[in-house]
Amino acid sequence: MGHAQVSGRHQNGGRPVKIRLANEKPAYILSNAQDVQGLFRASKELTFEQFSVRVLEKVKKFPREDGARMEADTSGSATVPLHPGVPESSRIWRAIHANYDSHLTGSGPVSVLTNRFVRLFQEELDQVAPPSGKGGWTTGCINSLLEDKMFRASTRTLVGDAIFDLSPSFTADFWEYDQNFMYFLYGLPRFLFPSAWQARERVFNAVKAYIAQAWENLDPRQHTTTPGQKDGGPDFDDHFGSQLVRTREAMYANYGLSLDGRAASEMGLIWSINSNAIPMVSWMLVEILSDPHLLSRVQQEIWNCTTPTTTEDYGDDVRPDVPATLDVSRVLTLPLLNSVYAECLRMRASVQAIRELRTEIRLGGYTLKPGNLVMAPSCLAHYDEATWGLEGHPASVFYADRFLRPVKGGDGYQFYNPATTGQYFPYGGGAAICPGRFYAKAEMLVAVALFLFTLEVRPVGFVDGRGNPSTRGPSMGTETRGTMRLDRDLKVLFRRRERVTA
Repeated sequence: MGHAQVSGRHQNGGRPVKIRLANEKPAYILSNAQDVQGLFRASKELTFEQFSVRVLEKVKKFPREDGARMEADTSGSATVPLHPGVPESSRIWRAIHANYDSHLTGSGPVSVLTNRFVRLFQEELDQVAPPSGKGGWTTGCINSLLEDKMFRASTRTLVGDAIFDLSPSFTADFWEYDQNFMYFLYGLPRFLFPSAWQARERVFNAVKAYIAQAWENLDPRQHTTTPGQKDGGPDFDDHFGSQLVRTREAMYANYGLSLDGRAASEMGLIWSINSNAIPMVSWMLVEILSDPHLLSRVQQEIWNCTTPTTTEDYGDDVRPDVPATLDVSRVLTLPLLNSVYAECLRMRASVQAIRELRTEIRLGGYTLKPGNLVMAPSCLAHYDEATWGLEGHPASVFYADRFLRPVKGGDGYQFYNPATTGQYFPYGGGAAICPGRFYAKAEMLVAVALFLFTLEVRPVGFVDGRGNPSTRGPSMGTETRGTMRLDRDLKVLFRRRERVTA
């Protein structure tokens, strides 16, 4: 169901509306903020696991026998099982959640992944604009460039380099598969889009080959069957890549998932971060580069997070006014950059928080019956004028400063967290909130900062999917699958930045 379709159904005063989805159970759609918050709080009455399995099977080739194994666990993902007496050894959903907690939350694990991403993304940017390069401008397009270079850096951060060695076309195959994601979700037959099916097959086979090869080379001392725990091995190895993936693999194997099932799950992990973070970074850069004043302000913030060069950095070519490195921890706290990020998520992320009713619940004075789905589309809350509208800056128009507030008793501005409104959930909410949201945010913020820190960029104009000039920028789209795709790209001239002045 698309963004516009959902919006069009809700001229009803905010009460729940029941609809029937194609190939799915009937669903209640919530549009009232209080109802949405009630949905996120009702973790015992609702479940997301069964629907997640159906998505895995439809979109990522998850085998039915593995799906049945996961569906058999109805104890939920919380620490306390929904049913008393369920042994921990049978709780695969809890194990998955615990694994995410160990490797995707907390400053330590997030910093490990973020710092590795920064190093690898810098390597990728160095290939398109070598540090030794002089002058010369190169032509490119923002989203296309990120779909190549940021995708490689992000994927290498998660799973290492082997997958690209095993499948040289992995990047191109991934984006062809991603472009057709909704067709898989809708269950359209293969003959209608055979090329996308073939691309998905190549992506799946590449991930499967990478996993099989990694297991063959696994050091037994780095193997663990304790769900969700760190395994005592290195943060990264040459075979699995990150400890996150290595411990996930051990966990899935412990619960009896097949190689195909594990390949589908890791394919899902690669997809979930890249298909959302990369287009969102594109949206952020398009907004920043389209406004010279905003670009100047964001750059000034970034320059304040740099470390001056030394002779050790540049030898005889040392330039004291050229920053050598970005202080990542400071980048993550920049008020304006965070406001641009939050505003882009508000406008460009369109998600459906979907749960399945285990028992009857009441929301907004209405009774919702068990066995049905409940859906909370973010687009309704994120465009609510009463919540987000400011004088001269309606909720329907991008405003970079929307989440800045004056510092009390001081100078300047500070970032205002939009989550406090109850009307902001680009990562979902409740027990099923995106477990990778902390790393995803860090990756997006540092990607924008590193891109502008490394490259001098001059916008040329917008182009369509065939590279032809366009009179408009990217539109909002109608998908509700996470970050909206860009149907236009920003063509730019870029070169290595030689000097910046604070």
